[in-house]
Amino acid sequence: MKTKNSLSIGFMSIFMALVVFATSIPAIPVEAANNGPNKGGYLPARISFIDTVDGTARFWEVYSTNGTVEDGAYEGSDATYSEEKNTLTLKNFNHPTFGIVIDDMGDDFKLVLKGDNQIQYLHANAGDYGCSVSIKGTGSLTCNKNRKGDGLYGAGIIFIPKDTGSQIKIAKTCTVTVFCNSIKGYRENDSGEYVEVKLPGHPIYVSSSNTKNPTKVIKAKGKVTGGKYKVEKSNLVGYYDICSTGKKFISKRK
Repeated sequence: MKTKNSLSIGFMSIFMALVVFATSIPAIPVEAANNGPNKGGYLPARISFIDTVDGTARFWEVYSTNGTVEDGAYEGSDATYSEEKNTLTLKNFNHPTFGIVIDDMGDDFKLVLKGDNQIQYLHANAGDYGCSVSIKGTGSLTCNKNRKGDGLYGAGIIFIPKDTGSQIKIAKTCTVTVFCNSIKGYRENDSGEYVEVKLPGHPIYVSSSNTKNPTKVIKAKGKVTGGKYKVEKSNLVGYYDICSTGKKFISKRK
């Protein structure tokens, strides 16, 4: 019995020593895969500016995870990107013909507004990774004030979260105003012929699997006008178009 008790005490001492050792090892931090730009994707995560004038498009890259700038870097001081903070800052960025395209930049991507900023459209794509956009700061952003663009790009904000759970969030400290252009379509007349007509556009266009509550996709904390949404079947299989109604969407400071 004495031997058995000694062995039991010995095994218990070793077990307790292992427990203390294991709990003393610092935990390895785990970062969510959808935070920060997607560096493991087939296509690079990127932020690009596209300027379309008279049907000719010019491209600039602000950031790309593949380390190359194919179309030239944007060198203006009115737009800067911090990879450490995953933040694009616009400061009096007055380019009404520019589109800002954001691809696979993660769920913690931030767009900070300083001063008055104007662009044609903001287009965010989540891919299979995620691309939320948190619009912050004390400035303003106006999209598509000139009401240009055809089809999808008649909207001032185009957002493709798919089923990643990505969102566009607008803080109550800034003002975001989004206009839309009417789009071309076809309707049958009394003679049974299809004629080209102008159809109402949408300030914000979303293609998502979230059909129950569109406000979960676009979350604006300021005073919102024109923020009603309708849901339509999308041309993407399994997804729906969530469109803001009215001629403009405004999220003002409280």
